[in-house]
Amino acid sequence: MYKRHIILSIFSLAHAKDYFVSSPDGKFKINYATTDNRISFNIKVSSAKDEWIGFGLSTDGKMKGADMVVVRDGVLNSFIGIERARPQESSAKLENIKILELTEGTIEFQFARPFTNPDFNVQIKEGKDLLMLYAYGPSGNWGYHGREARGVIPASLGGDTNAIGNIVKHKLSLFSVLHGILMLFGWLFLTPTAILLARYLKRLIPNWYIVHRNIQFFTVVIALASVLVILSGNTLIA
Repeated sequence: MYKRHIILSIFSLAHAKDYFVSSPDGKFKINYATTDNRISFNIKVSSAKDEWIGFGLSTDGKMKGADMVVVRDGVLNSFIGIERARPQESSAKLENIKILELTEGTIEFQFARPFTNPDFNVQIKEGKDLLMLYAYGPSGNWGYHGREARGVIPASLGGDTNAIGNIVKHKLSLFSVLHGILMLFGWLFLTPTAILLARYLKRLIPNWYIVHRNIQFFTVVIALASVLVILSGNTLIA
């Protein structure tokens, strides 16, 4: 029996997978590991004095429906994300919960959960990537965070898919479509209209030159707007 436990332990260690990611500003440092259909997290958050800390798992990068944990006043609780509202407490049970304060202002917390469980909203599958959500704010007003105090981090689970890449491509495609519409309207409709007006309709329209000039000016404005749209899209996504 003892040998069997040793063999099973060695087998589990051999199949354990460890990962590390961090937020762009380095405030969140996240170690996570998967083994035996469970995922465990060890998260260190710097400059967290007098702050609440939120962390969650999502399939689409949105807070709504995400499985979340919130560390507040030294206590870690489980929540479900609500769109544009404070998260709602969840009945999902986390495992191996541990909270440490390494140095003044730096918090480390740990927890684990099964891949699949009806109490959790997000079901995890080995080989299918997820998105990690993080947020923080003043402890006296928990649930509130500014635009700079939140983010999304891709969570690789060994799969070929890239969840955050799909979201970026989707958002970029929206900006690209708007960019294309503006360009087509400017160069395939407004510019030919101005040319045809100057060539064939100037005898019928007394102030044809003013109309021609205004259309061409509007074309330039539309073209500049389309450039700003695509550049703004790239900047926002980055």
